[in-house]
Parts: sequence; structure tokens; C-alpha cells
Amino acid sequence: MRTALRIFRKDARHLWPAVVLLLAVTAFEGYLNAQVPAENPWQATIGGLWIVVCVFVCASAVLEESLPSHEQYWLTRPYRRRDLLAAKVMFALVFAAAPQIVAQTIALLANGVSPVRHAGVLAITAFGFSMAVALCSMAVAAVCESLMQFVWAALAAGLGFAVLLIVTRSSVSVVESYEAWVRNAAMAFVVLPIVVAVLFWQYHVRRTNWARGILAAAIALSAVASAQASFHRTFAVQGMLSPRQRDSAGVTIEFEPGRALPAMRDDVFAGRALRVVLPVRVAGIPADTRLVAERIATTIEDQNVSGQLEQLQGVWWIMLRVPPGFTQSARHLRSTAALRLLGNPQSGILQPRGRTRGLPRGAVCSAGPGMIPRSAQAFCAWPGKAPPYGLAWVAGPSFESLLTPVGTTFPVSGAIWERSAAAFSQDSGELRLVVWDAVANFERELDIPQIRLSDYVVKP
Repeated sequence: MRTALRIFRKDARHLWPAVVLLLAVTAFEGYLNAQVPAENPWQATIGGLWIVVCVFVCASAVLEESLPSHEQYWLTRPYRRRDLLAAKVMFALVFAAAPQIVAQTIALLANGVSPVRHAGVLAITAFGFSMAVALCSMAVAAVCESLMQFVWAALAAGLGFAVLLIVTRSSVSVVESYEAWVRNAAMAFVVLPIVVAVLFWQYHVRRTNWARGILAAAIALSAVASAQASFHRTFAVQGMLSPRQRDSAGVTIEFEPGRALPAMRDDVFAGRALRVVLPVRVAGIPADTRLVAERIATTIEDQNVSGQLEQLQGVWWIMLRVPPGFTQSARHLRSTAALRLLGNPQSGILQPRGRTRGLPRGAVCSAGPGMIPRSAQAFCAWPGKAPPYGLAWVAGPSFESLLTPVGTTFPVSGAIWERSAAAFSQDSGELRLVVWDAVANFERELDIPQIRLSDYVVKP
């Protein structure tokens, strides 16, 4: 351990300008995080800059004693490779993870949120994300002979990963949307164990070519893992992890052909497709719960059509955009709706101006005038997550506006706050934040063997 400490101190002395830059970026990012819930235009930029600087600093520390080849100076020193590895990991802990933990803890305290209560969030966003970035850069640096070689290797890895995402028709997101967190988490769970294993293995046996091949395979596996995180798989995972479960077996969707069609504006659906609105009856919703439709997949004679399941003035409708030729004769229609049951509502009063703390689920919100005349807007942020897999609304005496996007339970982008916003018309009454937890995720099918869609086309 003494040898590892000496190596650590030597690296800190050699790399102090880069370390100071990393600490400065961390401090500025922490300052921006303390300003929630307002979204700062520099937030994403500073977050990306932190990643770049962290990668450079951690890679430079590894390359102080480069592992490939047999001409490195440290081979003539009484260094054991396990001491080298311990020094590099210590470097990442002290200068990457620890400052992030401190900065994000201060950001929580500045907004009246207990860091102890949200220790799990700090473990993922501060420690987990920081060490993931550091270890990935260290693993790539461990198979490179110089910093320039590391830069080219990182660029090649990024380009290869982008190509694989295109080939697999997948994606990666730094914004924690409903599906993105599962996709990002799946990639992390695949890549990180391999990266850590390669890093330790390279320091143990120095098999550089084998290590390079394994890292390349990890990149390919991460793209495959991302492709597997489809909406339906994500929806099922969210349902299994919901903290409170309610019985949704009695919820049904039935076609109700006798209902009059609603009056709709011309701009509901743009383009040449016809607007088809199917009346449906949704029954069996448990008391003290609320049902929302996440997505609906509809096929007409085995051809997919776009649409949504919506509730208008207490009545449910399936709204489709259908090519004109589909309405001329009777067709077989099948829809599968992904539904989320919400329960355990909690509410708190929002101040009409300025910041409001101590809201349900630890939310911090601010309200004020909107971007257009006679409008208002509200911004809310939760520490690490919003209502567990749920939704939140800003409500007034005569309106209700959904806050979007809602946070996620595993914020693998490294953000301590999950922000959301809502816009609405100005209202002189009391504003409230109403949050609901997801208590059940399930799917229901609607099968109509024969339907003449022309009977349900909404005339402009």
C-alpha cells in the first residue's frame, strides 16, 4: 500500500493542472445543480465537459506507467502491477468520484433535501456514474502506449459504437426518458463488468492484444443490449419493479360502436391520412386509481397504423391515422394498449412565484409567467427520480397540466435531479402539484373482426 500511495502522490503532482480543471468543472456543475428546478442552458454542456475532462485525467494517470510493450521505465523499478492498479483506482476515487459526491450532496442540502434519505441516488449518480466513466477510460488507456494512441482508440470506439447502433436500429440517450433508462442501464450492466475484468486482467498478465479484442467485443455487446430494450420489454420491467402493486385483472377495453363521434379540429392529424376515431369503453378501473395509456399498437389487415388511446372529457377513444384506401371496405382491426394504473396520490401547494420546497417525493418546483401572453409555466425537479414510475400534474381550479418528462428510478446519466416542466393558461386560483405512483403496468387487446372504418372517419 505504501508503494501505491507513493505512485498516487506522484501522479497527482504530475497531473495537477488537469486535476484542478476537473475539480473546477465539478464545482461549477454542482453550482448549477443547486439552482434547480430552473434549467440552465449550460447544464448539458458542463455535464459533457466533465465527462471529457474526467476521461482525459484518468487516462493520463494510467498512461503515466503505460502497460503495453517491454520498454517502459517502470519495469526497471520495484513496482508491482497490483500497486500500480491500486494507485490508479485510488486516483479515480479521490479526483473523480469523491468531488462529485461532495458537490451533489451540497446541491441537495441547498434545496432542503436530505442526502441521507437519498443515499441510493447519490450512490448511483455521483459514485456509480463517476467511477463508470473513470474505469472505462482507464481500461482503454491500459491497452494503449501513448495519449495520442488513446485518443485514436477512443475515437474508433465511439465511431464503431455509433455504426453498431445504426445497424441494430437502437439508440442511446443522455435524457432519462421512459425507455432510455432501461436501454442505458442494460448497456452499463453488460459493459462495466467486462471493462473492470479487462482492466484487472491487463494489470495482472499484460495480454494487450487479447484485452483489445475483449474491449471491442464489449462495445458490440453493448449495442446488442441496447437493441433488446424495446418498449414492451421496458414496460414489463417497469411493471415488475413498481413498489406498490394493485390488481388490474378487472380492467377491460371494449368497442362501443353506438357512440357519437367527437368534434375535432382540422389539425388533429396532418397530411393526407384520414382521421379515424373509434369509441371504446374502459371499465373495471379500481377505486382511488387513475388510468393512463402509454402507447397503443394497432394493425389493420396486418399493416401497422399510428394512433393513440386518449380520454376526452371522461370518454375513451382510439384515434388513428389511416390511409384513404383502408376505409372503403370492412377490415380486421387489432389493437394492443400498454396501460399504466396510478395510485397513492399526494399533493402540495405551489407558490405562484418563486421556488417551493418540501413538495411530495422531495420535489422542488418554481412557477411563473410563461413564454406567451396570459400563460404560465412550472418547473419541477426530483432528487434522482420522480414518483416511482409514475406521473405528476400541475393542477388549478380549472385546468390540469402534465409535467413532462418524468424522472426515472435509475438515473444512469449521472444527473442528481430529474427535471420536468408544464405550461398552462394563467389561473388566479391555487396551484397544486399532484403526484401519482405507478401501481400496475399491463396490456389489453381489442380485436374487431370486421369494421368499416369509413363510418368512423371524422369529417373536417
